[in-house]
Amino acid sequence: MRPRVVVNFDRPMSAGAVNERTLRLESAAGGVVPAKLSYDAEACQAVLAPTRDLNPGETVRVVVSGEVADAAGRRMDKEVRTVFACAAPE
Repeated sequence: MRPRVVVNFDRPMSAGAVNERTLRLESAAGGVVPAKLSYDAEACQAVLAPTRDLNPGETVRVVVSGEVADAAGRRMDKEVRTVFACAAPE
């Protein structure tokens, strides 16, 4: 399965500051999960689409670097991480 991960921002972000280095998926072991990143400035939304299958029960971490900045150049205070586990298909 290849679930899309959507990250919503509360304001437009600098498109140049939202990239594969500052917004990524990581495995439980800390390795990068390859993903295609897109950013929609109008919707204030970034989407990470894994380019490999994720296994049922696999734990994946979403990492948003503190280097991500809004359109006015204000950076986030700190790195944000959240974890999810892939559900088994029904």
